[in-house]
Amino acid sequence: MEYIELRHNNVLVIRKNIKHMYLKIKRATGEVQVIAPTSITDQEVEKFVREKEPWIITHTLCEDNVKVVRQYNIHNGKEIALFGKPVKVIYKYIDKNPQYYSFNDNILSLYIKKDAGQDKIQSLVTDWYREQLCNAIDKYSQKWMDIMDLEINEIKTKKMKTRWGTCNPGRKNIWINYELAKLPEKYLEYVIVHEFVHLFERGHGLKFKAKMSEFFPGWEYVEKDIEKYAIV
Repeated sequence: MEYIELRHNNVLVIRKNIKHMYLKIKRATGEVQVIAPTSITDQEVEKFVREKEPWIITHTLCEDNVKVVRQYNIHNGKEIALFGKPVKVIYKYIDKNPQYYSFNDNILSLYIKKDAGQDKIQSLVTDWYREQLCNAIDKYSQKWMDIMDLEINEIKTKKMKTRWGTCNPGRKNIWINYELAKLPEKYLEYVIVHEFVHLFERGHGLKFKAKMSEFFPGWEYVEKDIEKYAIV
């Protein structure tokens, strides 16, 4: 296999007996691939991919993305998304445990052993994402508890395949999808308000919509925007 390295992604080159070259993004992993005819040169393939880099960025990191792209294989120097903005990942090698991370000036430094595998790297990045998401949740939940005059028992994060958020109105517990750490913050705030309103109205009927409009005018547009994303 062969890769073309871009600033934000590594693009896998796949050769096939076809006439035309095209790009695709695998839904399951977010991997970017270029499917190229066997008859053209490596230089032609690279030129095509680099010309298409704006399209690749639009469909992986940008706010108008059509899906959430999970980052598997996080390489040294790669950029990942935090609340819709790029963050550069830098490896810093250490000789002994514990392995850890630091985050400053939009650079995520991973202090890891040279033989650290992707499992360990992913674990550190997951911990960092969760920390960033919890900080943002604290900010927005306190804001909206004050506005709505609500008391919440507990707000937690977890990975969910079909929902951005869910709640238990009786116990006043709320769960927020971990993947929201990768989208612009307006979506996180919308999901928090959405789940808070469910503590007043359990369904999505007229009373629910009226409450949403009362507290979060224009929520319909944000809801429509977030539907562009898929949890993959």
